Amino acid sequence: MPPRPSFQQILTEAVADLRAHGYDSKARLQKWVRALRRAAEAATGSPQLLESEISRTLRKAYSQQVTGGVLARRQGIPAYTVKKLSPALQRELSRRIQASADLITLNRTQAIERTLQRFSGWATAQNPGRVTPEKVREIKADIAKPVRSQPFEKRRVIIDQTAKLNSNINYLVASDNKAIAVVWDANAGRPNYNHRKEHLARDGKIYVLRDGWAYRQGLITRGAGIYEDMDSFGELPFCSCRGRYLYHLDQLPDDMLTEKARKALAKP
Repeated sequence: MPPRPSFQQILTEAVADLRAHGYDSKARLQKWVRALRRAAEAATGSPQLLESEISRTLRKAYSQQVTGGVLARRQGIPAYTVKKLSPALQRELSRRIQASADLITLNRTQAIERTLQRFSGWATAQNPGRVTPEKVREIKADIAKPVRSQPFEKRRVIIDQTAKLNSNINYLVASDNKAIAVVWDANAGRPNYNHRKEHLARDGKIYVLRDGWAYRQGLITRGAGIYEDMDSFGELPFCSCRGRYLYHLDQLPDDMLTEKARKALAKP
């Protein structure tokens, strides 16, 4: 059995046919729209294959963070305290896999529809011989752009959802282990990244966890603010910010300690 024609091959044939005949019937347009839809669906991968790829990627990230002990080392806590949270962390992993699959499937569907709309819009305006050979490449590139951008968009979604997964499991572990504050890291040195100005302004600042024992007991001030009152690490699209969680009063600057805390630490 000969290999199925690629999306680009079908598009080339469709453009050539419309250049030769113009828009002379609805049937001609519908024939090519059906063929392009099938080719675009094959080119962008089935939803099942996409979900399988997403699941592998996020499970690998989860394994490095949780099973591999990266999260415990970065937070400076025993590995067994992370392991005991496994059910909650697994639920977060499942949520991220489903969210990623839904978003990538939606993007795929929209990309295919935009491609077909571009083709239909161009095709219905054609008269025989109207398009010069020099314009053909430009026309095909414009029509195919949404479909051809799908691998890039898929990678962006997976990177973004991986950041959200890492951020959320870090927060769950920190909260369970009685963290009291977090230092905002805006990942300022990351190259080729469009940092949000408001996030760069938070870089290095300390934010209090509202339910942390130190704040509830009146031992510390709000610092730069309450972490839960802001968008969290990785919450906004393609945010690469992260945090370093603090667990002890002596990790905080003196101006965040109340008189009660100073007495507790035997500070003058």
